[in-house]
Amino acid sequence: MKYLTLALVFILLSGCFQHPGKLSQLPENSNLQSTNFSMELSKNGSSTLTAQYLGCGGLYLQQNGAGIMFDPFFSHQGIGKLAKSVLSKQGRKRSVKSDSLMVAFGLQTIEKETGSLAGQVEAIFTAHSHYDHLLDVPAVFSRLQKRPTVYVSESGYNICCNVIERTNLEVLEKHMSTQETARP
Repeated sequence: MKYLTLALVFILLSGCFQHPGKLSQLPENSNLQSTNFSMELSKNGSSTLTAQYLGCGGLYLQQNGAGIMFDPFFSHQGIGKLAKSVLSKQGRKRSVKSDSLMVAFGLQTIEKETGSLAGQVEAIFTAHSHYDHLLDVPAVFSRLQKRPTVYVSESGYNICCNVIERTNLEVLEKHMSTQETARP
């Protein structure tokens, strides 16, 4: 039963391995595929809101030189590397890490469409603390001149608070529009 459960988890996670958007000229050692997708969402006079798909659910929204990133993830891991990390012995260090080369490629590709990201990213949001949403956030944050607020869950805060300045982290649960309640 344990192996069946692990197999199911890997199958479900496999959707996070492919199709990082807007990554062209990928390194030869990459197992990534490029998808060029960008769309204009609305026009308000001369102001256009654009969206770029970053892959694995990530988006970059920009308007008037200001942008917001959602789940920036470029360090796609092969299923073999994930399996090895998950199945490693207790106490052994996990081997899934942010890939600085892929983060650089991802950000450069966005910049081809939007200009320099260094001063335009106003906020970074993560949906939750799975590796495919949070792994590259510290690497992206460190490359930005203007230090944006990073909105994370409580567990995301605990993961990032030693690598991103705490003054730049904001816990999303503090701003929920509905409160979770325990049911009897």
